[in-house]
Amino acid sequence: MIDNHNIYYDRYWQQEIDVPAGDPTTAVRHTRLISALRRLPGGSRVLDLGCGHGWFTHAMAARGYEAWGMDLSQAAVEVARQRYPGVRFETLGPQGQIPAENETFDAVWSSEVIEHVFDVHAHLAEINRVLKPGGAYILTTPYHGLLKNLLIATLKFDRHFDPEVSHIRFFDKASLTRCLGRASFRPVRWDGIGRMPGLYRTWFVVSEKTGTPGPAPQPR
Repeated sequence: MIDNHNIYYDRYWQQEIDVPAGDPTTAVRHTRLISALRRLPGGSRVLDLGCGHGWFTHAMAARGYEAWGMDLSQAAVEVARQRYPGVRFETLGPQGQIPAENETFDAVWSSEVIEHVFDVHAHLAEINRVLKPGGAYILTTPYHGLLKNLLIATLKFDRHFDPEVSHIRFFDKASLTRCLGRASFRPVRWDGIGRMPGLYRTWFVVSEKTGTPGPAPQPR
């Protein structure tokens, strides 16, 4: 079987795009990321999971962290290595496996990634595996709350849930908390980024590893 998921993201990252520069939330995401990492000593090992062209990986390395960038797309990793030759970049396994030993990282940063993942529990369990006990999992993902969901359903349903774009998961606070808890992550910080409260563009969530993941949910 052809892995269309990998082909899709290789094609995406082969475009002449600069995602951080074109995203109005980048500056805020960067500021909050660095704030969330401040409790870690310099030299701590941090993974940028779904690094794309490596902008955030480089930003963390510039702050003195041992930053590793990883992406499913080999095309993205090749560009990242060219742009930031002093930073370590690796390609993920075909099913998103992280090429690192258990308990390798003090923190994992994953921005606008989880909404693209088919098996959310397996994804979170793999992050749990490579995090040290008590390590931080910091993520962003598009915001969904009651008011925004009502407006989407009324005015922009077709555009928001377009089956030909790459977002396949849509999290509100309750569903994301449930998924994190099943994988033994405890959210300790929730912030919204962009627009006004209730209509944020994206969540910024900091969680802590509390143990080993529970069993995967049964298919329904």
